[in-house]
Amino acid sequence: MCLARGGQPENPPDCGRHRSGGTRRQRRRRRQAGRGRREKLPLFEGEAGTIVSRALLEHVADVPTAVAEMARVLKPGGRAIHFIPARNSLFGLAARLGPFKLLKKLVHTAILSAVGQVGFPVFYDRGTAGELEKLFKESGFREVRVEVCYDQSGYFHPVLPAYLIVALYQGLIKILGRRNLAAYLLVDAVR
Repeated sequence: MCLARGGQPENPPDCGRHRSGGTRRQRRRRRQAGRGRREKLPLFEGEAGTIVSRALLEHVADVPTAVAEMARVLKPGGRAIHFIPARNSLFGLAARLGPFKLLKKLVHTAILSAVGQVGFPVFYDRGTAGELEKLFKESGFREVRVEVCYDQSGYFHPVLPAYLIVALYQGLIKILGRRNLAAYLLVDAVR
């Protein structure tokens, strides 16, 4: 039984519920979801029908734990869809191997629209097509499809010689079918 502030019992259908949806515990877990590092999604097992992310997983230090957690909260038949900048893309290699603060400053100077969009720490844990396909299957997803895109992004457009070299590179890896050198990945996985 839940008690109202004055110590009087509340009606059971309203017990612990709020207009914004869910119990107090569920609301608290959802509020805390965006604070700091999280190992657990603020959802119950089998609660979600779909999980979608865009340019998120490259910023996650432990992708296997994240994928296992997605599998936990998805309903059977639920879908996880992720658009991911790939680990072995030219910009991914630069972000991991170069002086990150300098690279971020260069990007923000050359591409004003990147300010506030580009600059979060990157890990690229399991960031290739083959690694992600294997990981999602091992985590209990029954259908896993990984599409690749070879276009190396607009980071190189402001500098014409670099853009031309990058265009030749992406054409070559596409012709050779080197999926693990792709720039972007689209993961579509069904639980």
